[in-house]
Amino acid sequence: ALPISIVKSVCEEDDDSVIKQFIDVVECSALAPLLKNGFNDIITLSLSIISKPEDEVSDDNKQLALEVVISLIETHPGLLRKLATKCKQSGAPDPVEGTIQACIHLIQMVDDDEEWLTTDKEDDTDIKSNSLTGEASIDRLACALRGGVVLPRITALLPGLMSSSNWQQRYEIGRAHV
Repeated sequence: ALPISIVKSVCEEDDDSVIKQFIDVVECSALAPLLKNGFNDIITLSLSIISKPEDEVSDDNKQLALEVVISLIETHPGLLRKLATKCKQSGAPDPVEGTIQACIHLIQMVDDDEEWLTTDKEDDTDIKSNSLTGEASIDRLACALRGGVVLPRITALLPGLMSSSNWQQRYEIGRAHV
């Protein structure tokens, strides 16, 4: 619990130095036994960073927080599938669903740009884009956990997005590639 509290306090200051190092920690298979009991805490912390208002957390740190979750899932997909099953049985929040919602949240962060209407091709070289980060992350999530885990959760979210009056929510439906 101590490392999570340190990461949390530093992230609350919108400092990216610790979260960048934390990505390396969650990607290390040798540390899996130490992290195993804290997977849900790591995901919860990361998702809370992503959901904070833009004036509290920079876009870079939101993207780094999502990278922590996706890296954790890619490194330990079996453990995350088991965690999701346990959460479902206990009624706790589903970490996979939370991650999908975080990806969708970033995909929605599309600016209302007049030039967008006249542009023939999207510039995929903008790696700082929240929208492209969310899109790439949902692809990585589906590859790591397999479509059978991800697709039902996305399908459950679609009706609410399709009926939204917010164009950014309808935009993401066309962007997400699962």
